[in-house]
Amino acid sequence: HVTRWLDAHTDWKPGRRCAITAVKRAFNCAATEGVIPASPIKVVKKPAAPSRARVMDRGAIIRSFQGPDLGYILHSRHQYHWHTGYIPPQSLAMPHIGSVVSKTLGPKNPTVPAFIAIGQNMEIGGESAAVKAFHTAGFLGSEHGPFLITNPQDAAAAVRPPVDLGERRFLSRRQLYEKLLAKEPVYEYAGDFQRESHASRSRAARQSALLPGRSCPGASGTRSLV
Repeated sequence: HVTRWLDAHTDWKPGRRCAITAVKRAFNCAATEGVIPASPIKVVKKPAAPSRARVMDRGAIIRSFQGPDLGYILHSRHQYHWHTGYIPPQSLAMPHIGSVVSKTLGPKNPTVPAFIAIGQNMEIGGESAAVKAFHTAGFLGSEHGPFLITNPQDAAAAVRPPVDLGERRFLSRRQLYEKLLAKEPVYEYAGDFQRESHASRSRAARQSALLPGRSCPGASGTRSLV
């Protein structure tokens, strides 16, 4: 009856595979809680995922990973553990795996952020704080922090000034920021790496002044896409 039900709704999005997955999860949860003895659709197979197969050569299987018991329905806690390797809460900000990649491999392209996080909505109600907690470079330094692109369909919005700010005010704030930055002692006495690191740490303040409500970009050189 499940397959007949799916056949009757061929126009469903995102598709048959996701529908079968959702139904299987519901039955598996019911079986785990003892509501039913076993999932009645255990033998129902999901269609192949050709789109996923095309990019699997770029991925890696981590067979040693074992998820801890963090409770049900607390998706953000499991996300925190997966992305940082630590069980929340932590007294110290833990670096995201993308920040670790940025720190370990260093910059790859001087004009592109080292760590780009794509598709994660930071404003999701009660779990917003938990999601924001692991989108950070933590003790590795903000130069390895994520450049956030919430909506891939409008990625340019991450660097576009708000409409109410205007181009003239944006350029004026940018010029003032560069003048203040040029007066910092680190720009007179330190090397290129320290200058870039200092500039990255200043980005949070700069973003607050230039692009209210926008996220802070990471260092230069793409290494990690999440």
